[in-house]
Amino acid sequence: MRTLCFSDLSVVDGLLDLGFVRSRLHAPGPEPWDSFARTELVGDERTELTALHKRLAYYTTARVNEATLWARAIYPLLVVAEAGDVRAWSQVALSVVVRGSDFRGLGDEPLRLQGVVDGALAVDAAGQPVAPFLLVVEAKRALDAVDPLPQ
Repeated sequence: MRTLCFSDLSVVDGLLDLGFVRSRLHAPGPEPWDSFARTELVGDERTELTALHKRLAYYTTARVNEATLWARAIYPLLVVAEAGDVRAWSQVALSVVVRGSDFRGLGDEPLRLQGVVDGALAVDAAGQPVAPFLLVVEAKRALDAVDPLPQ
C-alpha cells in the first residue's frame, strides 16, 4: 500500500494530482452544502456571529500570523457551527485508505493518505474526533514565506 502525506497533494485544474495519479475531486453537480446557504440563523448563532463580526470588522487580518488569525477568527467561527455532539477541533490527525478503483493510474492498489489538518467539525466520541464532515486546511502559496500577506 502506498502512503502519502496531505502535504504531498496538490490540485491542478480541478483534479487531485498525486504525481502518479490524477483524479476528479468529486462528481460534478450541486455541492452538498448548497441547501445550508438558504437556512435561517437562529438567535444564538446570529448573536455569536454578530459579536465575532464586531471583533474582526476593523482588525487588519492581512498582516497577522497564522496562530493569531486561527484564534481570533477561524476557530470561533467553527465553534458557532457546533451542534449536538459535533464539535470544533484543531490539529486533527487523519488517515484514510482510498481504493485504487477511484483513481486513474493507481490500479487496484490501495492508497493511504495521512496527515494533520488545521481544523475540523467532527463528532465527539469520548473526547476524540471521529467522522469529520468539514475540514479546514491552510493553503500556502509559498511554504517558506515570512510575510503572511501572500497567503
